[in-house]
Amino acid sequence: IYARNLHFADKSERIASVLKQRWYKEDNRWENYEQNLKSHDERGNEVQSILQQWNRDAQDWLNVQMKTTTYDARGNEAEILYQEWHRPTQQWFNTVVYLISYNHDFEKSEVVVRTYGAMENRWDNYMRFSFSYRDGYGPPYEVHVDTWRTPESRWQTFGRYNLTYNNRGKVTQETRATWSESQRDWVPGVRYLISYRRDTRIEDIEQRWDYTSRRWIN
Repeated sequence: IYARNLHFADKSERIASVLKQRWYKEDNRWENYEQNLKSHDERGNEVQSILQQWNRDAQDWLNVQMKTTTYDARGNEAEILYQEWHRPTQQWFNTVVYLISYNHDFEKSEVVVRTYGAMENRWDNYMRFSFSYRDGYGPPYEVHVDTWRTPESRWQTFGRYNLTYNNRGKVTQETRATWSESQRDWVPGVRYLISYRRDTRIEDIEQRWDYTSRRWIN
């Protein structure tokens, strides 16, 4: 025995907290390690999650990270803000924010990741994910990844995910490639093959692209 997770639900049967404990064999007991405190809105959406770690010396919980999620009028995630706890000042400080936008079919079209610079007191672009759909419906078949180049103040192509699904909408293949400026072409990197039995995920195969044999290797 090494560890266990305890899930606690509120009156509405939503998960209100997750407690992680580790087993100490020499003391023959469980001891707290980490916990996640969750808050929900009236729709049941998670709006806040606070991560805390157990301080064995003080026998108390210490704040680590807080995740705050904002939703649009349709109930879709619009912003996810991450903050870290600064012990000397006893305050939360911004670290990363995800800004999510949707197309006219209410499908996720873009996610912009920004990081916070405390010295400059401002948000800076970091990464962008753009989603492509076939016929405007269904899950995305391609995701483009761009990184922000600060000197030129522009987005630069970085990577691409290609996705394949089964008739239940489950991802069966995910192929990742990075963009090579020197070759002006996509360079394959890794591929995941996923198998299901009905809705149950039963196998994952990770493959790497071999440049010598020009094929995928398990």
